[in-house]
Amino acid sequence: MSMLLKLARKFQNSLIKRPLITNIINGGFLAFAGDGIAQMVIEDNVKYDPKRGFRFLIFGSFLMFFICVQLVNFYVLPLHYRVFWVQSAALIWQTYYSYITQKKRAEK
Repeated sequence: MSMLLKLARKFQNSLIKRPLITNIINGGFLAFAGDGIAQMVIEDNVKYDPKRGFRFLIFGSFLMFFICVQLVNFYVLPLHYRVFWVQSAALIWQTYYSYITQKKRAEK
């Protein structure tokens, strides 16, 4: 069995047994990886800034925001409103995040 297949099965089993913690860890990893891609590919930086990556990894307000969004999504809302709800929450988050990052750039 290939290494990738073993890893996929472990991930799937973890999602079934411990969905909350698995998704929290996965979200942090994807944020860290996404920032690495942004730094090295999109922004074309020669040197990787690990401090910036770890800020994305442990950005707690993001996790708490979307945990609350998803709790409302799965326990309160009817099925036909769920996509709209999550997309609206993502719009609010992206607006807030854009404001914060641009504010920090303007201060420099």
